[in-house]
Amino acid sequence: MMRELDGARLPALPISGLERIRDLERFDGPLLTHFRHRRRGDNYLYYWCDCDDVTNRWMILRVSETNIIRLANRFVPLDFVVPNACQDDFVYFEDIGRDGRPTSVTLTQLECIPSDYVPVQGAYLDPMTSHDLHSYPVLIERQLSIQTLSDIPRLFSQVYAFVYCFFVLRPQELSGYPWRGGFSTMHFYHWLASRVPGEYSPSVDTLQYASPGFIRFSSLDPKVIIEVGNLITRAVANAPKIIEQYSSLMNYIRANKLNDIQSSDDSRWSNHNDELIIRTRSLLEALHYPDLETVIAAAPRAFEAAKVVTSFTRRLRDLANLGEGGLVRFPPLTDDQPSATGEP
Repeated sequence: MMRELDGARLPALPISGLERIRDLERFDGPLLTHFRHRRRGDNYLYYWCDCDDVTNRWMILRVSETNIIRLANRFVPLDFVVPNACQDDFVYFEDIGRDGRPTSVTLTQLECIPSDYVPVQGAYLDPMTSHDLHSYPVLIERQLSIQTLSDIPRLFSQVYAFVYCFFVLRPQELSGYPWRGGFSTMHFYHWLASRVPGEYSPSVDTLQYASPGFIRFSSLDPKVIIEVGNLITRAVANAPKIIEQYSSLMNYIRANKLNDIQSSDDSRWSNHNDELIIRTRSLLEALHYPDLETVIAAAPRAFEAAKVVTSFTRRLRDLANLGEGGLVRFPPLTDDQPSATGEP
């Protein structure tokens, strides 16, 4: 038998028009589910907390979408949100019978929630069920300048297009640019973006500019966004090694004045090709890029391969710098936090 609740009994749940978004945690059925109000856009969590032979009991609470994103991407544990991030000073408990119909509804003040209905401290959601891999949210944790806010979609889209092109399309050759000025870089990323199919071209689905807030990109390829998310988070974690290898490659190009060699047939290239490939490969390894050779092989020469990879590194590092500074958070799509079900 389930415990008696301290609260006001209601004839029905006073919320209608909820749309089921997705289950955030499952174990032989849903344990935590995200719902959204169709008209107002309010977000609710249904958290399973008790049962008997005939009834399941759910805690229903209104929370911000930012905290749902934090929870789903394992930036915060379950107890940070349920019930501590409830936007009201009460929750609903709904008992649902085997036929799927409510048998009772109770409005309970936050301080009256039974202690055994509150999640254990420090438990995170299972990473295998919490992610929606067709979208990607960037959490805004601090106030951003207008310039920074506009830079994030541009940088993210360019990094995504780069990974999509080389990870999915695997081109045998790149469009030829001289790579001796900014116009080459600009045209190169326009070329990459033009190759991404429309259904997998990233767009800003939601922008909630607040602290905290979020930017959510949608229309993403699940395999590609896994690589993008993990490349960004590894760029934060592996910053010293990346900077070292990037500087090594750029210093070699500058020291040998390779930007000044105009002709692709110049005999001097043969003196530098091997070293450029070695340093370019070392930079890709520092980035933990998933397929080094596809990038290198597609470039017409070692010099172009080096310039392509350094341009990609700059964009990746620009995003990572925002994360390092605590301005934003980029969800990693693999993790080793303890799960809410206690599994490693």
